Amino acid sequence: MARFAAVAIALAVIGVGAGRGEAPPPNSDAAQITAAMQGQTGLVVASADDIARRIPRRLTLYRAAHNPRVLILDFPDAALQARTLNRIAVFAEMKGAPHDRVPDEAETRRLIAEAGRPFDHFYLGHDYDAATLARFFSLAGADGLSPEEARLRNILLHYHVLRTAADGFVATTPVQALISIADLGGTPGDAVALRRQVLRHELAHGEFFTRLFYRAACDRFWRQGLNGYERNLFLRFLDREGYDIRETELVINEVQAYLGFTAGPGLFDARQLGIDDIAFDELRQRFHRAMNATPAF
Repeated sequence: MARFAAVAIALAVIGVGAGRGEAPPPNSDAAQITAAMQGQTGLVVASADDIARRIPRRLTLYRAAHNPRVLILDFPDAALQARTLNRIAVFAEMKGAPHDRVPDEAETRRLIAEAGRPFDHFYLGHDYDAATLARFFSLAGADGLSPEEARLRNILLHYHVLRTAADGFVATTPVQALISIADLGGTPGDAVALRRQVLRHELAHGEFFTRLFYRAACDRFWRQGLNGYERNLFLRFLDREGYDIRETELVINEVQAYLGFTAGPGLFDARQLGIDDIAFDELRQRFHRAMNATPAF
């Protein structure tokens, strides 16, 4: 997650849906979701730069040009992104939150508030593997979903990220990943620059979830490429950011996304690890040398 943040694109737009299975009125956003899904076999494939430069007016879906197994949701504002994905974030990653059950909305908001974070900007971007999404929707059940979560579940089923099973939902094969970004506001130039940084961070998570050899290289880097002192630097940083550092795979995934693909003051730099710039640059160079092939996006 990001907590800080030449393809011709014919946008595939999905509007805001109704929830809990009601039939939507003909002109509602939910009806537009249904219409957009009917007969559609694919999504717009776009590069990271294309996506960052196109500020969405509505929820827009893409496949990543470099890796079509990554489904990208681009939200028109941070509030809609938060309503859609914050409860999954708390369930999947937050320290002090339950991971064996889905917290209700009140508990989710309380946990985020107690962590000192604004609900709408809890994450600047999100990322989940299909197995985590299947667990969330299986445990939540149809009656426990918000309208935004129900819409997300339908999108994941429609684009074959998940499929139904006897006890809920399971990931399809080959495994896919979901990431998201949003229009976070600001001047046009600043907005695009921030979106580009957040998207690079989230795309790195997409690689980790869907590329077995890349994930194995990240695991080796964590266990062998860093010494104990350096690992503790990252553990302290991630703990301060509110991640459940007992989850080793989560830790490794965040380390590769922050160290390899997130740059800039206020996003991720030497000060946040408590080291100087020279040591930080050496860590980053060591990471890229350790990867067999650094993802290009």
